[in-house]
Amino acid sequence: MKLSLSIFALVSLFNHGQEDKFPKDFRIGEYSYVMTIKKGKNHDDGLDAVYFVVTRKGNKNNEISSHKASQRNGQNAIVGSYRINKKFIEFKEVYSQQSIDSMMKRYYPNKKGNLILTEYTEYKNGISNQIKL
Repeated sequence: MKLSLSIFALVSLFNHGQEDKFPKDFRIGEYSYVMTIKKGKNHDDGLDAVYFVVTRKGNKNNEISSHKASQRNGQNAIVGSYRINKKFIEFKEVYSQQSIDSMMKRYYPNKKGNLILTEYTEYKNGISNQIKL
């Protein structure tokens, strides 16, 4: 538990210093995408959340999202970050109140440019569990 809280604090500090401008335009391969930020409330989990939302330019139907930050009862529950590569986009979510410590999700564009989740890795107590889809 101490390890997950330490990781959570470090990611929080790292993300706090990053001020990206949104909407953010970027490319993966030959396709162009736009990342925006949306706020929402997850009533089932009692979370107030801010999400990264990515859509392909010209196609609002293929939308992916990941937590940027979430709070439950005024306490940080999830802190997220992202990394854009020339072949994929990867999101990392660090949890303070979940059964796992963190998760990384990787999306690749298919032949039509739609972003598809191809793998994710869960981390718990320093042990990774990679799942390919």
